[in-house]
Amino acid sequence: MRAAILALVALIGAVTLASCTSSPTVPSNAQQVSDQAIASSSPDVIAALSDGVVSRDDYDAGYRRFAACMDAGGIPLLDQPMEEDTHYYGVPQEAVDSGLYDRCYNLEFYAIDVAWQIAHPTIATRLSTCLYLAGDSFVGTVEEMKQRLIEIGKDPEACLAGK
Repeated sequence: MRAAILALVALIGAVTLASCTSSPTVPSNAQQVSDQAIASSSPDVIAALSDGVVSRDDYDAGYRRFAACMDAGGIPLLDQPMEEDTHYYGVPQEAVDSGLYDRCYNLEFYAIDVAWQIAHPTIATRLSTCLYLAGDSFVGTVEEMKQRLIEIGKDPEACLAGK
C-alpha cells in the first residue's frame, strides 16, 4: 500500500509538472495549480493560495481540513507518518466508491497539495519526473526508480541534482 501511495504522489507530481495550466491570479508555486482546481476549492484553500506561496502551515492546515472532512463523512483516512515534508495517507475503497474522497480532497487539499509538492518535491517525485521526461512511465520504490534510470542510461544522482 505504501508503494501505491508513493506511486500516486509521484504520478501526480509528474503529470502536474507536465500538463497543468497556469492561474493568472496566483503566482509562484501555487501558479501552477489549475484554475479548475482552485475554483472547486474551499475559501480556506483560496485564501492560502492568495499570496502565491503555500507555507508549511498552509499545507498542514489543508491536510487537517481534508482529514476532518473525511472524518465528518464517516470514513477516516488511514494516516501514515510524514516523510520528506509530505503527508502520506491511505484511502479506504469505500471512500473512493462513495465519492467522499474526491469531494474532500478537491475541496480542502488538492490545490494546496499540488502547489506544495511542486515547491517541495520528494525524492520519489523527482525520480518519477526524470523517468517521465525520459519517456518512461515506470513507477516504483525510490531504489527501483534509480535502477530503472540506470537501465535507460540516465544518472539518478544527476537527476536528483536537477541536471
